Amino acid sequence: MRSEESQPSENAVAQELAGRLFYSPNVIAAYCVFSLPLGLLLYGLNLTRGWNRVMGYALTGISAVAVDGLLLASALGARISDISKLGALGLFVGIGVLNTEGGAYRRALSRGGATARWWPPLLWALGVIVVVAITRTIVRMFRERI
Repeated sequence: MRSEESQPSENAVAQELAGRLFYSPNVIAAYCVFSLPLGLLLYGLNLTRGWNRVMGYALTGISAVAVDGLLLASALGARISDISKLGALGLFVGIGVLNTEGGAYRRALSRGGATARWWPPLLWALGVIVVVAITRTIVRMFRERI
């Protein structure tokens, strides 16, 4: 039998998550379909902020490596159609997130967490796309001169 002192109080748990932002499973699923690495990054952020830090750090690291790999592939001239084949996998991952993370998300909100806005990661992703497009154009211009 546990004593009252060894169990964390509900108030302590609520204070632990107070002010932490969590992306909803719907937002993560949409980002997984749009960009699997970005969706995994947001899912990893949710995990590190709430209920499983080790898995969150692992997903965040994997997604960072995947984004770097996609940017490198794009810079080396890979066709967008080759890269976009990840879309089907992103759809399945997004469905999995919707099915498994709804309860954890609602629990985090009930313990003081807040809903993160959906649009800042989109602006970041669009910025990266613009930078990659400009870089590819500049590289193509220099290759034509040589």
